[in-house]
Amino acid sequence: MNTRTYAYALLAVAGILLAVDGPGLWGIFFLVAGLFPMLAGSRRKTGKAEAVFALLLFLLFYFHGGWYSDRTASVLVGTETYFAGQIITEPVTTGSGQWSFQMKLNNGERIQVFLQENEEPPFYNDYCGFTGELVQPGQGRNPGSFDYGTYLKRQGINWIIRPDHFGPACRTNNTTLMAAALKFRKAGIEKIMAKDDAEASSLIAALVFGERSFLSADRTGVYQQLGILHLLAVSGLHTGLVAYSLYYLLCRIGITRERSSLVLIFILPAYIVIAGGAPSVVRASLMCIAVLAARQLKWKVKAADTLSILCLILLLYNPFYIFQLGFQLSFLTSFSLILSYNLYKNDSPVVQVIKVTIVAQLISLPLILYHFYEISLLTVPFNLIFIPFISFWVLPLSYFTTALLFIFPSAGSVSYYLISTTLRIVHTAADTAATWHWDMLVFGRPAGFMLILIVLSVLYFFTSYERSSGISRLFSSLIVCFLLFLQLIHPYFNNKAVITMLDVGQGDAVVIELPYRKGIYLIDTGGAVVFGEEPDILNQKGPGIRALQPFLKEKGIKKIDKLIITHGHLDHMGDGCHVARKFPVKEIYFPQSSPPAESVLPVLQCMLQTGSAFKLVSEGGGWKTGEAVFTALNPAGTEITENNRSIVLHAVIEEVAFLFNGDLEEEGEKRLISDYPVLSADILKAGHHGSRTSTTEEFLQHVSPKAVLISAGRNNLYGHPHGEVISRLEEQGIAVYRTDLQGAVEISVKRGRADFRTMTGDQ
Repeated sequence: MNTRTYAYALLAVAGILLAVDGPGLWGIFFLVAGLFPMLAGSRRKTGKAEAVFALLLFLLFYFHGGWYSDRTASVLVGTETYFAGQIITEPVTTGSGQWSFQMKLNNGERIQVFLQENEEPPFYNDYCGFTGELVQPGQGRNPGSFDYGTYLKRQGINWIIRPDHFGPACRTNNTTLMAAALKFRKAGIEKIMAKDDAEASSLIAALVFGERSFLSADRTGVYQQLGILHLLAVSGLHTGLVAYSLYYLLCRIGITRERSSLVLIFILPAYIVIAGGAPSVVRASLMCIAVLAARQLKWKVKAADTLSILCLILLLYNPFYIFQLGFQLSFLTSFSLILSYNLYKNDSPVVQVIKVTIVAQLISLPLILYHFYEISLLTVPFNLIFIPFISFWVLPLSYFTTALLFIFPSAGSVSYYLISTTLRIVHTAADTAATWHWDMLVFGRPAGFMLILIVLSVLYFFTSYERSSGISRLFSSLIVCFLLFLQLIHPYFNNKAVITMLDVGQGDAVVIELPYRKGIYLIDTGGAVVFGEEPDILNQKGPGIRALQPFLKEKGIKKIDKLIITHGHLDHMGDGCHVARKFPVKEIYFPQSSPPAESVLPVLQCMLQTGSAFKLVSEGGGWKTGEAVFTALNPAGTEITENNRSIVLHAVIEEVAFLFNGDLEEEGEKRLISDYPVLSADILKAGHHGSRTSTTEEFLQHVSPKAVLISAGRNNLYGHPHGEVISRLEEQGIAVYRTDLQGAVEISVKRGRADFRTMTGDQ
């Protein structure tokens, strides 16, 4: 078989992308990449036939991708209240404790269902009926944030529903082989999660059953930061180890190689289901089945051709697989390791592990930068430690423990204890490394053209190392390093200031980036608004950190020069501890007034423990950076309420005047009118989320803003922003930008000109 089969896979990807997303950079890139080998071989006798076949294949996937995309369009209008259909995924728990699963309605449409944790979930293949209200999934509200709506759309889902009451309205149908495998999977997960070490249990569940919903966000974050997140999934390596172990065991008990191969061919499909059906598992299992089948039929096939054909088959089954990161990484790393085999085939096992790790990390670098924006200098060392530890110690023990818990629970507890003890030791080292900041290189998300250049440079690097030596290898290495360095420093060449009001729900968070990165300032951090019993605020991550962390990393921001906490309310500073831990903060500003409320003292103490300088701010304080001038107009020291103690910051950036009012209310506004008779601002960040107690008519006339920013949560309980405030702004012809309606608002400022951009595109 021709070794250029990979070109057909590239053309299939191009066809799908062009059909689903229209003419775009990546669709054209893959089209050119797929056509290039064909054009290079056009002089061969079979060149024209290959070109015709390639064209037909491209058209097949182009029309198939378009048909599949149209097929996933919703036929529901949103007013339906009764739903009946079949459960098509196994229910899993979410981070908020709800049950989540997908359901195929009688009309063929798929919906995402969420049940409260106190409800009894259905089982796979059950037929259920219930009432509820359809809700469209939310889109990304901030740059860099997870776009849940698009994520579901790529799975053919357009609606979310939370049933009014689920109840026993399901008809069980567990007679299929798939249902039996999933029932076994569920029983295994329950036995593992019943053990007392949550971290060990969640890791075993992830490795054996591909169930990652039990992993804590903190543990996942540490693995991601160190570049070893792939080890928490059932990878192709793990699947290969399982298949080899089963094959070896069957042969050792006296079964012939041919029959052992046949047994594996029938077992591996069930393993795909039990292991969670992740793309890496599907790819590796089907690869094993193809190799075993070829051996049985005495066919000689090349690994690269087999992998390419598997890619085509899977994309024919579901074209939207191409949008899954797991699918992308699985095929990309597998294909690169196959093609680079000559680089390490003659080395010792230790050197092979090192080279394979470097190859896998380097080839996946563009995808990692695009999705996670950063890499750690410790990625390779930690992979060299964790890959053997997980693959050859934890993984075998995990399977052994799971099997024993079904047969001899007491013996299973012993092997479970071994996993738990060793994991504690290794995780202590990983947690320590995760607190460091020096090893992290935050590149930000590369633009499409830059990403293509990085991809081409990595491919050139591999080509030169395989076919050349000396100067050519050095040159290819320098090109990769130069492009990465360029991506790292490019924000320092931006001559515009960028001010972004993030959507952090019912809270505040504004990021100020000065031209040429002369300063990164953060005004408030957002935080969860909690009623009733006081929460553990140091361990509760609110909407602020969920918006800030990906936003700052996407922007390539590693540290914060100044963090201005306007006042001591949790919706403005509740996520300050998490921000200070994740991003080194040089200085923290806090209003100089009465002692802060007892509820926020833990957050302040946590921020101080990070080593940041702490400064109390009062009227007249401020600083100057380049031509940008920042002046505190409040607090004066006589305020009674916490809202009126807010730091009010007047800033002149690139000849545009801003006024950030915190939660200042009418009393504070009157003082500013009295004490600053010539106060003005081009852009006003409204006080107290647009409450009727702020942004009075007198204050607006005094400041005369051209635009007003309002940070408020969607459908918040307070009714912010108040209708009176909005009417007042409209009557005065002032442009209004609201996070509850438009998501994050970005303002690019240069020489007196301010350009606004919102996440929804509304102006």
